[in-house]
Amino acid sequence: MRMLFKQGGQLIFQEGFEFHNPASWSYNADLEELKLIVTLPKDYDFTLLKYQLEEGRITGFDSTIGTIGYKFTKGVQALDFGGWIYFKIDSVEAAQPAATPDASRRSSAQRSPGWNGSF
Repeated sequence: MRMLFKQGGQLIFQEGFEFHNPASWSYNADLEELKLIVTLPKDYDFTLLKYQLEEGRITGFDSTIGTIGYKFTKGVQALDFGGWIYFKIDSVEAAQPAATPDASRRSSAQRSPGWNGSF
């Protein structure tokens, strides 16, 4: 699973969560907040987002427009989206397949900066 953060604010989900496409992102450096704007299916269950908000894993969400906010300070290397942990990589091309089944989900062949997801 991948989240590709493109210049200009485009966000692309690959190999999972494609139903959230089209998506976009923005970052407020003053607030150190990353906002994702994702497509939400009409029957989307907000239970996980409510839990993540209560636990402080997200800064907020707006169910009417699909915005999810994250505290995102310098050095953050992981992002919890939809119960999956995405790990930051400089380029998806740089991600190397690992020997363990869970880590092998992080392999890729794309050429964009992104985040690879795993349990």
